[in-house]
Formats: sequence, C-alpha cells, structure tokens
Amino acid sequence: MSPPSNSKACPFCGETILSVAVKCKHCSSMLNRTTPSESANETILADVAANLWRGIEGVGGRLLITSKRIKFTPHAFNFQSIPLEVPFSDIANAVAVNTMYIIPNGMKVYTTAGVVYQFVVWGRQRLVGLINAQVV
Repeated sequence: MSPPSNSKACPFCGETILSVAVKCKHCSSMLNRTTPSESANETILADVAANLWRGIEGVGGRLLITSKRIKFTPHAFNFQSIPLEVPFSDIANAVAVNTMYIIPNGMKVYTTAGVVYQFVVWGRQRLVGLINAQVV
C-alpha cells in the first residue's frame, strides 16, 4: 500500500510524514535545510534536538551530524552559548550510555585527543551508528 499523495518518507528515518512537514514527528530531524553547511560536498545525516553536558549544565540546542563532522548549536538563551564542532577525523568512537545511570537517552562521543562529549538525545542508537559509520 502506497502512502497518501500528501505524504512522503522522512529522509532520515524513513517513516511516513506529511509532504509539507518541516520537522519529522518520528525522529525530530529538521527537513527543510537546503545548505547543510559551509562545505558544498557535505550532506546532513541527522539534525536532532539535544542537550550537551558542560560541567553540571545540560546545554539545550541542536545536534547536526553531517558526512564530515558533528556540530552542536546551543539555543540563544543558554548561559553557555559557544557552539561545538568536531570533525570525524578527530573522533575515536561514540557509545550509548544511560543518563543518571538509568535513563536510556545518553550518548558519549570520544575524541582521539581523549576529550569526551556527553549528549542527551532521543534515538541514540541511530545517532551512534551514524557517527561510528563515518569514523575512519
């Protein structure tokens, strides 16, 4: 059975969404990005809401995973509003973790320099898979 004519498949998770949707209701990816980044040959793999732990503060924002890097952009109202960009050449791996030891929504990204970034995201297994697939 084909989806109705006013729907399409989400390019990130494959679920059926309205063709006029700006954000996927299943994976929370933003859909109307025309320029993924400053680089013309860079494609967006995921664009999701996320929190980045910086000390004791969970900084809210958007996590963008492209074919070349991960990029976290904080919301403007956070105290810590400096964006984070890590190219895949600097990433060792990503793993799923539990937030506060019990909530299954955490993800840690380990860099080759030993720096660890911890995110709170939904759909973490998909994001960990995307990151680890890009790491060479």
